[in-house]
Amino acid sequence: MFASCFSELISQATATFISCEPRLEHLFRRSFPDATILPGYSLEQLKGYVKSYDIDLCCPMGDIPVYTRQQLSDFKDPVPYLKPEPALVTKWRQRYAEIGSGIKIGVSWEGGKNAIQKRNRSIPLAQWIGLFDSAGVEFVNVQYGDCAEQLNALEVETGVEIYDWPDTNGLKETDDFAAKLAALDLVISIDNSTVHLAASMGIETWVMLPMVPDWRWLLDREDSPWYGSIKLFRQSLANDWDPVLQQVVEQLRGKTKAIPLNQSRPTALFINDTSNWYHWGCTATSSVIRRRLKQIGYELDAIPIKQIVNMQPHIEQFGDFESESFFEKFKQANHSLLDALSVHDLIIINGEGSIHGISTTSLNLLYIAHIAKQWFGKNVQIINHSCYPLELMEWQNSVEFNLYRQVYQQLDYVAIREPISHRLMDEGGISNSLSFDCMPLYIEQYEDQIEKKERSGVVLSGSVCWLKDSLDAIAKLVKYLQGKSIDVTVLIGARENMASDDVGFVNDLYAQLDGNIIVRVASTLQEWLETLANTKLLISGRFHHTIAAAMLDTPFVLLNSNTPKLDGVLELIGGPTPISFSDPELFDKLSLAIDEKLQGDVDAPLSKQKKQQLLDLAEVNFEAAERYFQELSQADYVDNEAGVNESVATELPQRSLENTEHGLLLFDHDESLITQSLLRYGEYAIDIRTLFAQMLEKGSAIVEFGSGIGVITVELARHVGEQGKVWAENREPNEFLLLCANLALNEIGNVEFFDSVSDVDLPECCDVVLLNGTPWTPELENIVRNRFASSRPFIMALGAIEGMEKLRQFPNYTFVEYEVDVARPDNFKDVAVASDNPPLLCLVGVPT
Repeated sequence: MFASCFSELISQATATFISCEPRLEHLFRRSFPDATILPGYSLEQLKGYVKSYDIDLCCPMGDIPVYTRQQLSDFKDPVPYLKPEPALVTKWRQRYAEIGSGIKIGVSWEGGKNAIQKRNRSIPLAQWIGLFDSAGVEFVNVQYGDCAEQLNALEVETGVEIYDWPDTNGLKETDDFAAKLAALDLVISIDNSTVHLAASMGIETWVMLPMVPDWRWLLDREDSPWYGSIKLFRQSLANDWDPVLQQVVEQLRGKTKAIPLNQSRPTALFINDTSNWYHWGCTATSSVIRRRLKQIGYELDAIPIKQIVNMQPHIEQFGDFESESFFEKFKQANHSLLDALSVHDLIIINGEGSIHGISTTSLNLLYIAHIAKQWFGKNVQIINHSCYPLELMEWQNSVEFNLYRQVYQQLDYVAIREPISHRLMDEGGISNSLSFDCMPLYIEQYEDQIEKKERSGVVLSGSVCWLKDSLDAIAKLVKYLQGKSIDVTVLIGARENMASDDVGFVNDLYAQLDGNIIVRVASTLQEWLETLANTKLLISGRFHHTIAAAMLDTPFVLLNSNTPKLDGVLELIGGPTPISFSDPELFDKLSLAIDEKLQGDVDAPLSKQKKQQLLDLAEVNFEAAERYFQELSQADYVDNEAGVNESVATELPQRSLENTEHGLLLFDHDESLITQSLLRYGEYAIDIRTLFAQMLEKGSAIVEFGSGIGVITVELARHVGEQGKVWAENREPNEFLLLCANLALNEIGNVEFFDSVSDVDLPECCDVVLLNGTPWTPELENIVRNRFASSRPFIMALGAIEGMEKLRQFPNYTFVEYEVDVARPDNFKDVAVASDNPPLLCLVGVPT
């Protein structure tokens, strides 16, 4: 930071000498060519330099601002002042090019010289999950020091890979480290030396600061007088990094959205990511979902469960699902979510433990699924879950079930993780596939990393619905086992946001036993799994604990949960019905079941064949995502020289997001007149507004055939206002996705889609039928003659319509021709692709 003052001194002195650590020598020589660089830092060396070079004035670099920058007004506009080695920068850029096409972001999460500084400044790597799942981004490790173990733990527990190369050392090889930073698009870090080095080279750098920051960052500002490329994100509450990280995530979404998209693969939005929630079993299942979607080929973005739980406004009544006014309120409060819904191809919701009953969380997830399908036309899938609308078996005639059915029948795919819920959905007329929880897939991949010892003791975990009245029986059971010299360990633990019912269960049981019990708070997912793998028996009412134990060959005795989901698991893997916490014979039944399990050798709960069945069922969660990926990555087939058909992947076109005269529009770079006009002039058929003003009224109902990417659709919807409505037709999949995105980006809510030339989804009457470049066909004529005969709408034809002469002869209509410029300057005379195109022809048929 203080090196930013060097140039001021160099310009004033006859000669300037800079003494520095040897690792900075090459960087300083390159950056300050008019100074003499003296590598060496001992006091004796400095005295020798002063004497041998006859130096007039000596000053520690940290004292320079005392003389040159005594107040903020003394700071000049900051400019980059350190210069990396070009050849090394090229080396790193080549490496980054090999890891993907997204923007390259360096991350650093620890800093501080002493324990207090380190605790205040650092953010545990696992808390960055929401950031790491940003689509269109590759993350690079720029944390100095040995952090291989942390990076490995992150990948094992979450499936997130932070790219790292062991042949560089930021603490020793400053020149190489500077080049590594300079080759990045962005650095995101806590307050440490990395941010100073990056910003001194002009690299865009985002710094997350504690509530009480170091003096150099000042207060109440997002920028820094020291660096021109830094943006500061500040804590508002001590030790609370979640809001800071969420702000960074939203800023990054805005940044990636503004970059022209030349995406090489489809994107998925993973909703209800439980990596940091409830207990380690949740972490494992979300890790699998994230990893499998990436393995399929999707670019991934994620919305954590914490954001779902805290989402506002709350649904107060079931009618809110279809209420446009509620949607407007929701949209205003959740801009980042709606932006994410609009730009991703696949919306995949992890229903795990969240979609049952009518809790706030379940209603939020159902509403997100509903609007993703209804308002954005997305492919929406709910996987990895059991569905119990009333948390009971008898629910099919309830209003709750009707709401669930309304949402679920819209969805593209539903995967149910146990047979009881699967049958109930079938009986309710909801199409779904029987699958299983994702936990077995995690254990299959990482079981060889679980250290297994001789089994000992009994592990106890709670349940969502444990009862305080049952604690006497549980405490009596613990004493019974301890009397038989069997250690009992209560297992809890989560990365963050530990289950409150687990905490309550442990605290109350601990007090009941006067502390005479072992409590293990697993600090890692591996510790949690090793505890389950090395016990003789698990006693649990937990879904994931039970599945993990079964896959690790650990016998178990089950207590009840809040839904029949554990009964469904037992139906698949076998075993007695769970024992209820409310059972008056709880102690007797538990002690009997435990004695049976602990006597002699007990067979593993699952055979090899049963484990494979569960693995196969777990994969069912991703079958539809794989199929949809193939649809999005459609292949062309060409004949090779041998006459054999080979698949050639279709390359997606370059895509831009532009702020045009019509609003914010996302469109592909192609040779169409619309694209060329938008790129060159930022508008298309701008005079169409005048025509609409003459022909259309507020509140009109308009049916548009051939809506394309929605340029005219946006204008129509705005013109008719909230009281009016537009029905838009588009049969080309890529254009349809862009149409949905453009309506969302411009907050257009009065458009409904229909995707074929039929009258199935059309209104009974309308005011205008718009043919936007769509041929006048017998099918269209039949719709206008029959469906809209009574309302007798205007017929508007934009462009050179095939069948125009036949359209002019349509009975009982008088047609008027307009010419509308597609763009004002010379009608594209200097645009090669459009040089032969006349002004846009508008034929308006007025019923007579």
